[in-house]
Amino acid sequence: MRSAALLAAAAALAACAGTQPPAGSDGSGSKLPPYFADPAGWEIVDLTRILDATVPFWPGRTYFPFECWDLAKMEEVGAFSRAYRVPEHYGTHVDAPAHFATGQATMEGIPAAALVGPAVVFDIRARVAADADATLTAADVEAWEAAHGRVPEGAIALLLTGWGDRWNDVAAYRNFDEKDRLRFPSYGLDAARVLLVERNCRGLGVDALSVDRGIDDEFPVHRLGSGLGRWFLENAANLDRLPPAGAFLVVGAVPMRGASGAQARVLAFVPRGD
Repeated sequence: MRSAALLAAAAALAACAGTQPPAGSDGSGSKLPPYFADPAGWEIVDLTRILDATVPFWPGRTYFPFECWDLAKMEEVGAFSRAYRVPEHYGTHVDAPAHFATGQATMEGIPAAALVGPAVVFDIRARVAADADATLTAADVEAWEAAHGRVPEGAIALLLTGWGDRWNDVAAYRNFDEKDRLRFPSYGLDAARVLLVERNCRGLGVDALSVDRGIDDEFPVHRLGSGLGRWFLENAANLDRLPPAGAFLVVGAVPMRGASGAQARVLAFVPRGD
């Protein structure tokens, strides 16, 4: 019953996402979304990793770590300012649909309403503990729905693998095997198809390097979702602090023109228990 109530609350928030901003103190009488009406009833969980030069990133030949330098110093001009250089797919970030499909949206083309919605969280940590190549399957989605109800249309699916526990160890997070292959868990194509095609989820997120497993070097989940115009969230943090259903997600992705991806500040609004 509690999961159903939480999901209903998130659905109410999601209904607000496609409307004009609600009135504040302007006397218009517009109805406030539940969070603003009762902020004490919600916990805000930050799903974002701190961005710096130490984080594990995709080991592509042309990739490089975060760099930054001073543009202004307090002791010199009375102000502090920096510039930085970073790959688009680095840290907690969003993959635009254009990342794996021609003719699809780059970052600035993703509608704001597509970056908010009720979150559903799938937990495969037990399986991952025994198998680094574990995937979320269509059967897992069916089992989740048997416990929590149908995944709502417009939801954002999040996969909790436990891989984030390795975040502070670059080698362990990438997890190359003896054949120089990445080995980490993620979505299976059958589960992705159910979530993106049959349940019409707005996006998929994961607490690992990619929404495709490390050994899936053809990137089938990326290709499916990009072709459908969907986005992906990678290297998410703190997914273990979310309930299976009932949280509401806001993905603050940078709308960089022409970008295949960009860093994002991701916040989850979680209803507090009684």
